Amino acid sequence: MRALLLLLMLGAGAVRADCSRPLNVPAAPQSMSILPLKDGSVSGVVPEFYRALGKKAGCTFQFTIVPRARLEAMFSTGEADLLVTATKSPQRDKSGQFVPLFKYRATLVSLRPMGTPIRTMEDLAARDKLRVCVVRGFDYGEPYRKLLAALEKEKRLCQAPDPRQVLRMIHANLADVTILLPSSAFATAREDNVLASSADKLHFDALDQLPWQDAGVYVSTKSLTPSDQATLLKVLRADGTSDAIMQAYESIFPDKLLKISARRL
Repeated sequence: MRALLLLLMLGAGAVRADCSRPLNVPAAPQSMSILPLKDGSVSGVVPEFYRALGKKAGCTFQFTIVPRARLEAMFSTGEADLLVTATKSPQRDKSGQFVPLFKYRATLVSLRPMGTPIRTMEDLAARDKLRVCVVRGFDYGEPYRKLLAALEKEKRLCQAPDPRQVLRMIHANLADVTILLPSSAFATAREDNVLASSADKLHFDALDQLPWQDAGVYVSTKSLTPSDQATLLKVLRADGTSDAIMQAYESIFPDKLLKISARRL
């Protein structure tokens, strides 16, 4: 993986200005994207992507694992220099500049087909026997937030700290469906000893109100100097950078999952 990403980044053209200090990048575990290791270090597609990027830009990214709930607070207070695997939101815009790297789409995820297909938020809301469990802190836009508020009022919503716990709730028949990236759901299930037998059984339904959205990274305007901000924005926006992250994902995820959940800008 590291050799692949280095090759991709070095082939994208020379961009180097050097950062003034090591950059603090807190991140939450995310299946094959962000993997905490026993020695305290962090691996996965995302850290390796930024390490390769750092070699090109002259910057060092120091990844630390934190609970997802802490990420927003750390970024808003200037404790985090980057917010990776992020989507654009008005609240985050107050603390940084967003750079899109690829497009993604979350879908309805279940362990079995729903019988009558669920295509819209209204379809999901109308199936009043379905229990929905989501990852606390995930945000897929205004329609998603409205759905969660409605489900909360009907006492049909549960929230868990990460995709693994959400999928375990469904596996244990404590919930019926969730809303996640298909690639994240698949990788999480495949790597968990309780869920592994369910990975190939996961069923995905695209919802009309969850369209393709930009995913990328926020560069802090609170913690970084203008010079460091400019360095990072330049390398993140360089030709080939967005392709590199997608090629990394394509090297490890099945095509059928990426076709419905991720694509180039």
